[in-house]
Amino acid sequence: MLEKALRRKLPSGCFQNVSRQRSENMRAIKGSLNTTTEQCLRLALVRAGLHGWKVRPRGLPGNPDFVFPERRVAIFADGCFWHGCPHCCHAPVRNNSAYWREKIKRNRARDQSNRRRLQTQGWRVLRIWEHELNRSPDKAIGRLQFFLTAKGRRNLGMRIRSVQSK
Repeated sequence: MLEKALRRKLPSGCFQNVSRQRSENMRAIKGSLNTTTEQCLRLALVRAGLHGWKVRPRGLPGNPDFVFPERRVAIFADGCFWHGCPHCCHAPVRNNSAYWREKIKRNRARDQSNRRRLQTQGWRVLRIWEHELNRSPDKAIGRLQFFLTAKGRRNLGMRIRSVQSK
């Protein structure tokens, strides 16, 4: 509904004649902490009956969306577009494409840096993508449950790290 209203106001699909100051101001605004991807994962965690997790604890590198502190597991629920999901082929953005390409590249580099920092502090990191939660939340929760088990800590943890490193 909001998109339709914006299309009526912006027939060309973009803002025009925007001052540099306004553009910088808008670029600096950060999104809310409760994205639909996070909400979807939270709902799946509750439905699966998983206990012992916390939402966005303070003081950890990268501000993981969820953590299981007793098991030292940090979980990021990432949007496929914003974090450059390797499995989703998003069409390139037409407006200001160079900026968005660099933005997503910086996001990915920051994600890798935060993962490494968490791992050096003894945390295991699991990234759950938006498309996983949209297509099959039960499968994503199954992957998380396996990751939390002793067997998953030995086997799946190594595979997940190697996939994220690419």
